Amino acid sequence: MKHLLAFCLGLMLLVPAGAHAADPSLVGELDPGLIDAIGNRALDNIHLGQCAPERNCQPATSAEKRRGVITGNMTADAIRRGAGSAWADHCGFEWGERSFLPLMEREQNSGCWNPRQLALISVTHGLAMALFRDELKSKGHICDPATQERVEAYLLKIGGMTRRNDCRE
Repeated sequence: MKHLLAFCLGLMLLVPAGAHAADPSLVGELDPGLIDAIGNRALDNIHLGQCAPERNCQPATSAEKRRGVITGNMTADAIRRGAGSAWADHCGFEWGERSFLPLMEREQNSGCWNPRQLALISVTHGLAMALFRDELKSKGHICDPATQERVEAYLLKIGGMTRRNDCRE
């Protein structure tokens, strides 16, 4: 998976997303194989998510692994937001309050997801953020003033995106 991520990242870093993307993005189109790989790894780690206050989720069942827990579009949204959080962190911005929490607020406010699905969205974001952050560091990417400006603009755009009205993507 690391090689797939490196290849995709090399093609995507700070490339505008396509017009059909739901959120602004700091990465271009995501490879479907990357979405599947990160989504599967997140599902394998759903037990790290919180399904209830002070209670971790149960591990994924074989049925959940076959049919999924969240949509592919939501997985891609969480990955894009995780990449944006990685860029924010890399450039010294507060990623939690400015990227992650608005994502989770939007998804919780939507009424689209149950607590287990929300936990998987959170785990997917965290996994994607960790992978993209590691890649940024290993490739020695510099957060120059132009990059800082672009990341700040991204954070301002997503900050107010706290409502979703398209549950069936």
